[in-house]
Amino acid sequence: MRILFIHEVDYENKPVFEMHEFPELLALRGHEVFFLDFTEESLPKDKGFKSEIFMRARLSSDARVRAFHQIPLAPGLLGRLFGAVASFRSIRRAIALSNPEVVVTFAVPTMGWQAALICRRSRMPLVYRALDVSHLIRKTRLSFLVRLSEAYLCRAASHVSANNAALLKHCESLAKRAIEGTVDFPPLAIDKFQPHPRYSSTLRPASIVYMGSFFYFSGLDRLLTHFAKLEEDGTTLTLIGGGEQDTYLRGIVDDMGLHKRVTFRGFVDFEQLPQELSKHRVAINPMLSSDVSNLAFPNKVIQYMASGLPVVTTKLSGLVGTFGPEAPLAWTSSPEETLEVALELVRDGDRCDQMSQDSFNLLGSRFEPTIAVAKFESMLERVGNAT
Repeated sequence: MRILFIHEVDYENKPVFEMHEFPELLALRGHEVFFLDFTEESLPKDKGFKSEIFMRARLSSDARVRAFHQIPLAPGLLGRLFGAVASFRSIRRAIALSNPEVVVTFAVPTMGWQAALICRRSRMPLVYRALDVSHLIRKTRLSFLVRLSEAYLCRAASHVSANNAALLKHCESLAKRAIEGTVDFPPLAIDKFQPHPRYSSTLRPASIVYMGSFFYFSGLDRLLTHFAKLEEDGTTLTLIGGGEQDTYLRGIVDDMGLHKRVTFRGFVDFEQLPQELSKHRVAINPMLSSDVSNLAFPNKVIQYMASGLPVVTTKLSGLVGTFGPEAPLAWTSSPEETLEVALELVRDGDRCDQMSQDSFNLLGSRFEPTIAVAKFESMLERVGNAT
């Protein structure tokens, strides 16, 4: 098949995610894959639309994904606002150059609803790949417009593919009618996260790790505040990633004198993540229970498990619905409890080793990426042939 993916982020500079995994794995399976992204890293002179031979592969050097770039006309938010209009031209050009049998969009405000409108008018099959609730992640005065965009996209798409059942149900509620949709698990490259070395609590330092974005719903501010109240026992905390709360969280560490106990690693290259995770004994996901987090599926949990790390996580609907309540995860109800359970695990080597092995076995039996990409491929072929 000829498949055009659209996403309003920078493909070559965004941390590796399923926006890289699906296209590159499908290209390796023999499909002709194209990708239109929104280049943010810099503002080159040739603003507007740019076509290149291939994207820089992020997972496999053998993957060939044809590159189309929408380059912002201005920096920051202004570039996004202009981009919402300019994307009509970029999407039309990308469709004309790729002649796709199906279009897949991850995006919503800058390129998503525009793709839906163009595809609907041209009777081009469109799959909306729903990953989260865009209008709730960053609350601004324009959030209501993003919500309207999401609702239109859910109604106009030929098919909605969500990464968990709770999110698919939410998409249907936004559309206010029955929609054609499936739950399709992301094809995470878990083979790249296999323990380095094989997990053993006795070989790991007494260290807890968090990996991901620093959003208001991540629960990290409450976790750090609680960490400062607990008696120091030699256990350290490492935060990998960054985001809108980076400065705020560093301020908490400064104010509470946590410099010797908390390390900020910043963003780590995908290739280095397995080695970085191997330095720790327990991994955490302290997300607050909210409309955003309960509808999301934190991929970090899978990557933790693939690295052999025991995982402590708040009990979120998307996670429980995917893994089941009996999964080998330590479920908690708050960031504070997440920290306390993680500290208990650090001191319980036998339980750490058992959770590590059980998690590894679960991934091998249920979350193999070849299964995920084959299911997604089958869905795309079905949608493409139906129109």
